[in-house]
This record gives sequence, C-alpha cells and structure tokens, in this order.
Amino acid sequence: MTQTTESTSWPATPGAYLVDTSTTNLGGRPSPPWVGRVQMPLDSGRVQLVTHTGYGWPADPENLREATAAERAAYDTSRARWIRTPIPGVRP
Repeated sequence: MTQTTESTSWPATPGAYLVDTSTTNLGGRPSPPWVGRVQMPLDSGRVQLVTHTGYGWPADPENLREATAAERAAYDTSRARWIRTPIPGVRP
C-alpha cells in the first residue's frame, strides 16, 4: 500500500482521526475502511486507534491516511449515538 501519512503531523497526534486502509477486506468481503481516533503511538512504530465503540487496534502507518471531513463527522455521529444507546447491565 502507499504511504499516505506524509500530509499529517507524524507521529500521529492523540485524538487525530485516521483511516486504516488495510481494513477494507476483512473476512474476505469488501467493506469501507475503518475510521479511528489515535489513542497513542506505540513503541513498535504502529499507532493505537480506537473505533466509535471503543474497540482498539494497532495500525501500521503505511496503511493510514487522514480522515475526510465526512468521515470525521460520521465517526462523531456514530460515537454520540453509541454513547446514548442503553446496554443492559453496562449502561442504563
């Protein structure tokens, strides 16, 4: 894959919205790439990202690009909806 992080301040700043292009074919089916917010850079050179649901994963910098304004807005909308959704036994 093409290095796409040169337009971002690298190492990635915690809280930045990035897209992991390596997630487009998980399970062998085409899907939109995952958008995550940077939780922290890792010692290995990878970046810990977190989804709108709180799922975290390490991503390789060569697979990352900055999220577009539309992708950032969709993440924020999904995050707000997720936070408001009751989860029995976890969140009333």
